[in-house]
Amino acid sequence: MDEPVEAMRAFNQFAVDHVLLWSVYPTMPASFTTEIERFQGEVLTMGGPKLEGTHWLSIDRQGAFVQAVRHLTELGHRRIAYAGGKINMEKLYGFMQGVAECRAEYSSDYFLDYYGDSFESDVANLLSNVKRPTAIVVDSQHCLFRLMRVLRQMGVTVSKDMSIVVYDDTPEMETYEIAFTTIGPSIRELAVKAWDIITAERDEDEAGSFVEEAVTASLISRQSARRVEPEQ
Repeated sequence: MDEPVEAMRAFNQFAVDHVLLWSVYPTMPASFTTEIERFQGEVLTMGGPKLEGTHWLSIDRQGAFVQAVRHLTELGHRRIAYAGGKINMEKLYGFMQGVAECRAEYSSDYFLDYYGDSFESDVANLLSNVKRPTAIVVDSQHCLFRLMRVLRQMGVTVSKDMSIVVYDDTPEMETYEIAFTTIGPSIRELAVKAWDIITAERDEDEAGSFVEEAVTASLISRQSARRVEPEQ
């Protein structure tokens, strides 16, 4: 849980063999590249951009959000909102791609900025609108928790009044009163692929080469997204 440069420096010092780096940083300092070059073991970057000198396991987040919009439109939803931030643009791009491909309704009011100071009031205002969305795609669990507080305060019931699809299929998503429909990579597949990549034995011809693989997203349909009747 240390800063990446200090962490790699410690791993080098203690002769660690394998490192999995869950990358949430858009860029890394040059000193991190230096520590990677010094490292004698294998490094696998996951969840973020490719880093020089490491193996890479990428996640198709954009495809996940296309699937979410497609699923909701197949259930009859046309007014679909997005709750999240602009830090990971892949998610927002996927949502917009899905809206365009499925010809869902688009309005700037349907973007709810999770990182904005007015997130709760924006949600409340949107839900008070006559043309409020019938479904919301949520980009993270943290955003979901804040969204749910507003929904409860306004007496909006998930599934009955509002369908929700949330990114990341963690075990908690299935244990709520209403189990949430999720999109994202399989945690099991991520773990297995990561282990296989970083522990694979490589011959002399493969020395110095780095593996690049991707994990596709899947949608798990549960109670939080339900079919709606088309508007007349």
